[in-house]
Amino acid sequence: MLPWDTVHVPDGFLATQVWATLDLAAATSVGLVVRRAQRSFDEARIPLLGVMGAFVFAAQMINFPVAAGTTSHLVGGALLAFTLGPAAACVVMTAILAIQALIFQDGGVLALGANVVNMALLGVLAGYLPFYLWGNGRRRRFAIFLGGMLSVLVSALAALSELLL
Repeated sequence: MLPWDTVHVPDGFLATQVWATLDLAAATSVGLVVRRAQRSFDEARIPLLGVMGAFVFAAQMINFPVAAGTTSHLVGGALLAFTLGPAAACVVMTAILAIQALIFQDGGVLALGANVVNMALLGVLAGYLPFYLWGNGRRRRFAIFLGGMLSVLVSALAALSELLL
């Protein structure tokens, strides 16, 4: 078996009904998120979007072994959400995942929708939730830690549930 990433779902691992449904859900959801990001977009933040996107992209390209035949890597969705806000973070994560799938074959092209749902939508939103609730004040560090942990956990559990389907 070829090594594969515990968060990225490769082609051939999901049933056709599952990846097709997730492709449709991802396209629809990302379209809505792009509109929301455009409404609150500040052109002065363009360099920050690019720098954070490049940093998370580079961090995600470093894989480390987890178990026999699997690897893992940093996800970065929570970091993007804390820095850019959830809508812009979803857009940047979607772009990162598309580049990884199309150019570097990290995750499948047919399974791109599943990976976008897992990491760019669910992972970013799960990571942002504790920061949104407790990010102001004394619990800020705890919220950041919990956001990073939830982001990875939710992404991995979503991938696992899709594989089970």
